Amino acid sequence: MKGELDGVICVHMFGEGYDFPKLKIAALHAPHRSLVPTLQFIGRFARTNDEATGPATLVTPVNRLKDASIKLFKEGVDIAELIDEVAQSEIAEAEADREVLDLLKPKKQLDSDYESVTPLLLELYAHAQIFECGSQPNFNLFSATIGRGLRIAKQWLSDDELVTLILTVDTSPPNWATSDALVNIRHGAFLLAFNQATNLCYIGSTRRTEKIYWNLMQSICPDNFRQISFERTRQALAGLAALKFYNVGLKNTAINSQAESYRVMTGPAADRAITAGDARAYSQGHFYGSGTNDGSERETIGASSSSRIWSNKRLTVAEYLAWISVLNNRLNGDGAIAKTKLDIIQHSRTLTALPEKIIAAGWHKQAYRSVPRVRFRNRNSDSWELAQITDLDLGNFSTSDDRSMMEFDVIHEVFSSKLKYSLSGGALIQGSGQNQVEVLSSHDDWEELSSWLTSHSPVFYSADKSSFQGVNLTAPPSNTISELLEEDTIPLSWENCAIDIEFDETKSDGKLTVHKSLERFISSKPNVVALIYDHRSGEAADFITVLLNNDSSVKIQLYHCKAAGGAPSGGRVGDIYEVAGQMLKSVAYCDSEVLLQHIRHRINPSRQSQPSHFIIGDIETTENTINSAPPTGLSFEIFGVQPGVSLTALDEHLTDLMAFGIDYVKRGGAATSAWIISP
Repeated sequence: MKGELDGVICVHMFGEGYDFPKLKIAALHAPHRSLVPTLQFIGRFARTNDEATGPATLVTPVNRLKDASIKLFKEGVDIAELIDEVAQSEIAEAEADREVLDLLKPKKQLDSDYESVTPLLLELYAHAQIFECGSQPNFNLFSATIGRGLRIAKQWLSDDELVTLILTVDTSPPNWATSDALVNIRHGAFLLAFNQATNLCYIGSTRRTEKIYWNLMQSICPDNFRQISFERTRQALAGLAALKFYNVGLKNTAINSQAESYRVMTGPAADRAITAGDARAYSQGHFYGSGTNDGSERETIGASSSSRIWSNKRLTVAEYLAWISVLNNRLNGDGAIAKTKLDIIQHSRTLTALPEKIIAAGWHKQAYRSVPRVRFRNRNSDSWELAQITDLDLGNFSTSDDRSMMEFDVIHEVFSSKLKYSLSGGALIQGSGQNQVEVLSSHDDWEELSSWLTSHSPVFYSADKSSFQGVNLTAPPSNTISELLEEDTIPLSWENCAIDIEFDETKSDGKLTVHKSLERFISSKPNVVALIYDHRSGEAADFITVLLNNDSSVKIQLYHCKAAGGAPSGGRVGDIYEVAGQMLKSVAYCDSEVLLQHIRHRINPSRQSQPSHFIIGDIETTENTINSAPPTGLSFEIFGVQPGVSLTALDEHLTDLMAFGIDYVKRGGAATSAWIISP
């Protein structure tokens, strides 16, 4: 050993002024974000020396280099030209920054701690929630807080009041803390920009939650805004070529399904996994992929049915404003969307005209999960009546002649109130002003039902087999069923039944009502351990049955029935519409937890003036039977009951409508479904 050095390793030593020409191998572990420091780094070890130590070598993860820096490693690059490009780019960025400072002027500030904060210090993820406004939002209306806990630390506003930037501070305790002794200090940024030509308001946010978006809009455009449809957000693809999809979401067309309600496919070409069979049961829910734009650059793009568009990048305020300007042009232009395999799956359309006949409406899926409390009263009353939202029904639908507006009722056993669904602008759902109905939306916040429904839109079902939620219309199936399968119907003789009387007591002539006849039919079945009569507003079904089979499997059956409009026939669609609507709504109860919660509430005499009741069994037997069912041994069955329909006289239209109801509830979570009718 001569004590000679074979080499020297210096870690994090190439700082300003460092000069050691004999170092000829450099490893760039954390690549610089721009070209200039990258060039400086290379220059410090790549200079020549007289001792012939050989050429310099740079080791770097090329895939992590950004923008101009990556061009350094391409063959034949002109360094001088590259530096000039970077210089011009930096000049343009500086000009954009100056324009942002000129555009956004400070409007309000919490305290002096935020004096030095400027829009140039903030970056936003390329994500936009988009609303259509009936009038220009007033960004001056923001108070000291947004929602319950976001305090406005600083707000900037443009002179034309079309763009505002807000910095917020949240000092709420962390959700894992049991008291307010611990406090999180969390800042957030929100950029709102309104386009007067298109009436669209774009929101960029570092906190992307539905509630915050609605709080923002309620502050600046109260009850005069709505989300845009998926048909519009998907226009973000307009003009892009060579489309590839990495993430695709498919929504079950049986809305509120308790089966597979949403399917997500991922991969380098996720849309290739879509089959023709998916087209029957699903519609597009979201997509995320990429395409090449006019400049032949590839950009990532995603959109969803919740009025959101995003791209995988972080943007300065200037870049964000430029990005949403491009989006606005695409959304409101006539550019075509390139064909892809995703086109196999239908997408919801913009609801431009209401269907002529609405047959039923079901609550938003969140209503069945969280079951919020409601209170209601007449305007001139001081006392509130309390219930839960699923105790109320939506009915009595009346569509205007021009199909731009619909009135409907919110119905409880002792109360009703009118609401209006309007396509003319502003809030989709508005109250009539005659009575008050409020929802306990969160904590101690009571919110007008009409406002809550705007952000938790019900599902409306129409006679033409289409449905709509918000401004998204799901078209009816393209195929028509002309013949029912044998298992689709259960002919019943209805002996000694007054089929035109639904639920009164036994008639003087000794005949039973439809409900009493159905009760007798169900009670005669083997293995019935529970039978609940739930007929009234907010019902899960007229009759709920629990059967315990010999193999320990459990069947839960939901029966919906109505009286006949006359003698049994095969073409009286009025006899089918209401029952079919009830069947479609009840898919939300094809979940044991949701159904048990419903039954417990409905039989509680302290909460109900006329509670539902057990004809067979009790709540303990029902809970024990359902909860002890094997994991694969619990199933649901939904039956539509209409003695006014004759199996031997069915016409094609009625057959198709009945088959649609069966198919819908099967996709929604029922293992089987059938119609109980007359022979």
